[in-house]
This record gives sequence, C-alpha cells and structure tokens, in this order.
Amino acid sequence: MLSAPTFADVLRARRQIRPYLARTPLHRYPALDELIGTPIFVKQRKLFRTGGL
Repeated sequence: MLSAPTFADVLRARRQIRPYLARTPLHRYPALDELIGTPIFVKQRKLFRTGGL
C-alpha cells in the first residue's frame, strides 16, 4: 500500500514542475466576497495554457 505524500514530498514536486507551469493571475470579485463573507480569490481556468486548441 502506498503511503500519503509528506509535506517535503509536495515541496520537492513543486520545485520540479515549477519551471514548466505558466503563472496565471488571481481575480477578486467583490460581490462574491460579500456573498461568501470572506475574501475570495479566483483562478480562471480559461487562462490556463493546455497546449490544445
């Protein structure tokens, strides 16, 4: 059985894949903040580069 990854495993994976990932902006929507009752940051999937279409 596989064990759950450790925090160190996650950080190591992050360092390995970071050069291949494009940074995408986070957006704020005041109406959503008000509805939820806390600041919300949205990362829009339409801005991700997938290498497809």
